[in-house]
Amino acid sequence: MNLKVKLFAMLQDQFDTEITVTISEPITGSAIKSALIKKLPGSQEIVQESRIAINQEFIDDTLPQTGNILDVAIIPPVSGG
Repeated sequence: MNLKVKLFAMLQDQFDTEITVTISEPITGSAIKSALIKKLPGSQEIVQESRIAINQEFIDDTLPQTGNILDVAIIPPVSGG
């Protein structure tokens, strides 16, 4: 399955606003992260620390996702002041 993943914060600064990855079912946060690491050289550390959101809700990386996946995003940890 091809998924468009929206990138935010430092990932967006380094790469782009969106990237398409190919994932085999079952779809999990871990599978999405692995696909991103393969497509984005040098991103391993930040991708592993980031959260995956599907349909605008954060997911558990290990739980298979069911239903219609309309929106996928990766949100790196950010700090603010």
